[in-house]
Amino acid sequence: MESLRQRKQGKTRRDRRTIAKQMTADARYIGENAAAGFKRLDEHQMERLHQLLNENIEIDGAGNFPEIILPLRHFVVALKRQLESAGLSPLSIKINGGAATSIAASREFSYSDIDLIISADFGEDDSFNKAREALLAVVLDQMPSSTIKSRISSETLTDVYVKKMIKVAGHSGDKWSLFSFNNNLGRCLEIKFVDSMQRQYEFSVDSFQVLLDPLLEDPEKPYALLTSAFRNVDEALKHLDERLIKTVDPEKIRGGGLLKYCQLLIKGFKAADPEECGLMEKYMCSRFFIDFPDLPSQETKLRSYMDSHFANHESASSLCGDETDSEASSNQTTQSYLAVSQAKYDFLMMLYRVISSSTVCLMSHDRQQTLQLIDEMAYRLTLSPPSLSSLSPSQGGPSPRVSLLYFTSNQWIQVV
Repeated sequence: MESLRQRKQGKTRRDRRTIAKQMTADARYIGENAAAGFKRLDEHQMERLHQLLNENIEIDGAGNFPEIILPLRHFVVALKRQLESAGLSPLSIKINGGAATSIAASREFSYSDIDLIISADFGEDDSFNKAREALLAVVLDQMPSSTIKSRISSETLTDVYVKKMIKVAGHSGDKWSLFSFNNNLGRCLEIKFVDSMQRQYEFSVDSFQVLLDPLLEDPEKPYALLTSAFRNVDEALKHLDERLIKTVDPEKIRGGGLLKYCQLLIKGFKAADPEECGLMEKYMCSRFFIDFPDLPSQETKLRSYMDSHFANHESASSLCGDETDSEASSNQTTQSYLAVSQAKYDFLMMLYRVISSSTVCLMSHDRQQTLQLIDEMAYRLTLSPPSLSSLSPSQGGPSPRVSLLYFTSNQWIQVV
């Protein structure tokens, strides 16, 4: 009996030493990263993170292909395992963009897509293709067991489930690729494989990233880390709390930055420095017209941006459940459509104001043509909503998807 008691006491002491050692290692890990601009998520932020990780992601398939549904946490773990099997061990896995901002925010912050950044060494020529195969393998594994998976090629999976696929490998020092999966409600899952990227944000309030590595290494660890691609995470948090718009080098923001800026304005954000606001708007307008120099490309970009950022996923719950009153269901659908249309209209009117007052790089005639395009798009939103049948997905399969500016089916797009 004494021997058994001693063994138990010895095991308890070893367990305590192991826990203490792990806590010391964790403290060192947090301390080292804090010096590099990381902050430990607080209790409320961790609750929002776990809620997001446990949320089901939905990847819609074309035609008769099934919808892929699984928790984001399981998707990330499966993808990490597939990448490691392909010899591409991730250096870090982070939640990025609006989803990360919603975790960091002290108040509710709406977002559209769920963005992940996976950093790794993609130095070899076929590294991005390996990453693509690993990503599609996760999708294939989630298909029903009755599926004859050996007959489904990567090209087929790309055609059926991938909405957008981009590869950047230019002289600017950027080397990354992006995959965006289909989602009929606009809540798309976007995976970005990054070897190097000069700029990972547009404004301080969308610069947040949540490092998932501690949780992925050990699900029992009670923390994750928050950082910002902006110059200072505390400053970015202050801007988010006070709803301020701040950036650096606005001339380096791609043309879509002007659209994000206008969307922030209609959400109630304002420029952190009013004196710099006019110069920032001029830079962003100039970059917009450099990246989208003609009316067709401008219209395509505006439509794709609004479809991605003003989608119906926030009010999708009103269309679900055991609805028995068809008239009430119709009213809810119409109200949802009108709310989205109003948001799009406000966005276009804000864009009209900014371009009208801050564009200095165009001839008067060219600027007027763009303003007329925006005005016409806004006017069409004021027309009577379509019938209920056209607002709801068809019974025969997913609703048609909008082709984006950089859409392709089976080949990479070189972005200049």
